[in-house]
Amino acid sequence: GSFLFSLVLHPILTEMAREFPTLKLWCYIDDLTIVGTDPNVVAEAVLWFDRKIRSEIGSELNLDKCQWFSPSHPLPNALKPVVDGNGNHVRQGVEEVKVLTVLGTYLGPDDLVRERLLADIAAHELLFDRIRCLPLHAALAAVTASALPRMNHIVRCHPPALTLRACDVFDSMLEKLWSELSRTTPDSTTQKVATLPHRHGGAGFTRMALVAPHAYGASVDS
Repeated sequence: GSFLFSLVLHPILTEMAREFPTLKLWCYIDDLTIVGTDPNVVAEAVLWFDRKIRSEIGSELNLDKCQWFSPSHPLPNALKPVVDGNGNHVRQGVEEVKVLTVLGTYLGPDDLVRERLLADIAAHELLFDRIRCLPLHAALAAVTASALPRMNHIVRCHPPALTLRACDVFDSMLEKLWSELSRTTPDSTTQKVATLPHRHGGAGFTRMALVAPHAYGASVDS
């Protein structure tokens, strides 16, 4: 599905790159990022892309899921919501944000990115509560298959200076979870067993605060 969608979209993106040579385009499946220095040209490109996919592939751009991020240029009028005389939205508008989200990665001022990351980690509480309701083996599998990959993505895509606090919070939450599941009290021995890799006889719950610098470094170098 994703591959076929990309094949259909590729000719439109190629034409868009020719039509707007001053812009940089990055696209992953249906996630398109447009970068430029002239806000009016960027706005024109967004509307061009919307018209193009409507006419050629019968799709449409969901403007209210689009984001505009610029420290120096406000959202152009062309991308703001259009309202009729009765106050009804004729067209949705693009959201102007202080932190941009690109494929699960936050871009913006450091303090705001840290806040977003902490909010994401806090949202894991619900996931952990659901995991506690599972049988032991299923719960451990859910942590490995769901909770840890989410955090792995965060530490690979953000500098350690931004993820340090979020890692500490996540590690504390995970320690509380595995100690409850195993009915043990966290101490130097149980912590080592929990955090060692499986091949070394551990549970594989490596502390994210230790992983973060290496994960980000490997991601940047790759």
